[in-house]
Amino acid sequence: MRTLIGLPFLLLPLVAVQAQDKGFISGTIGFSSTKVDPPGSSDDETTNTFTFGPAIGVNLNASNVVGLALNATTSKRTYQVAGRNAADKEDLFEVAPFYRYVKSVGDKFALYGQAQVGLGFGKRTSDIDGVSPDQKAKISTFRVGVGPGILFVPATRWALTADWGLIGYHTRTEKVELDNDDVRTTTSGFDAKLDPARITLALNWLF
Repeated sequence: MRTLIGLPFLLLPLVAVQAQDKGFISGTIGFSSTKVDPPGSSDDETTNTFTFGPAIGVNLNASNVVGLALNATTSKRTYQVAGRNAADKEDLFEVAPFYRYVKSVGDKFALYGQAQVGLGFGKRTSDIDGVSPDQKAKISTFRVGVGPGILFVPATRWALTADWGLIGYHTRTEKVELDNDDVRTTTSGFDAKLDPARITLALNWLF
């Protein structure tokens, strides 16, 4: 049986500023926990993931916005190998500049399309009880994508945004550090995720 427990992404104000209509400041916080219970087996597998990402956007004019997001992700997967407890831990940090084109459809609503590029780096450590040494890998990632969204302004300094999915490309390279030689593995692929069930709500502080 597979169960998923998670908290939706929430964007929280980081600082208060004095001017208005210049842009926005926000930051994402998210947590999810996934547990897999194989039928007839006690070898459960659990993955916990925590994310945090401050962001800032600047309005060039009424339609064009540029900004920068910083995304930090920490995940830990626990499982069993040949009766031994094992764990994989991964830390990833990403720098992601973005461009957003906004089209107003009323006093409080707007539609937008967003293009974003992400460059990430981090590390992964695999540990099995009684087995030494731990396996370590350096990680580098790249992604580019575009996606739609809607913006609602309920109050002067607040805006609620909803993003759903993206279309883009991603690549991930892992370099495993071994005694004799390093092993490099690269995976890549295209993304087409425009599922309404993937909507992410965001609360932004406007300045």
